[in-house]
Amino acid sequence: MAENIIKYANTKSIYLINNKRFIWGNVKPDCAPKYKFKKHYFNESINMIIEKIIHLSSLSLEEIYYDMTIGKFSEELGVICHFLCDFFCAPHYYRWEFKSTSAVKHHMMYEKNLAKVAKSFDPTGIINTHVDSSNIEEFIMQLQKQYDGTINYYNDLTFSYYVCDSVLNMILNNVFINENKVIKVI
Repeated sequence: MAENIIKYANTKSIYLINNKRFIWGNVKPDCAPKYKFKKHYFNESINMIIEKIIHLSSLSLEEIYYDMTIGKFSEELGVICHFLCDFFCAPHYYRWEFKSTSAVKHHMMYEKNLAKVAKSFDPTGIINTHVDSSNIEEFIMQLQKQYDGTINYYNDLTFSYYVCDSVLNMILNNVFINENKVIKVI
């Protein structure tokens, strides 16, 4: 999905993202101990993701280039997208935990099939341009209420692309707004 998120992103600032590091960031939560042992469910992870979104959207171009690096910035965007996608994925919504072999198999098969459908899925390209760091939590909470957890790949993909694209667009737009504020001060 990471490749498609980049491919279909509705932002002119997409060049700020290193594709390889963004893709790694999308995989990292399933591999790195820092995230692997944290539950990928909404209630357990939403605060961490909101904090990451607010932090990245507070940065300027200069801070990304010289303090954080484009690679680390891209990776963090990927981590955010991984968790956002999990929040709008039936196995995570219904908490299909890995407590038995059959539960693991069921969860993994759903996500494997979801990945297959994602390859040919064409996102609508709709983003919410009224999202900013002051209302990002409300935006995600409202979207989570709208998501009904229907066990349907297209439902999961529609919500996942919408939330990721809206959040990516908001973060990248804020980076440029923050840069303009820095320039005006100078």
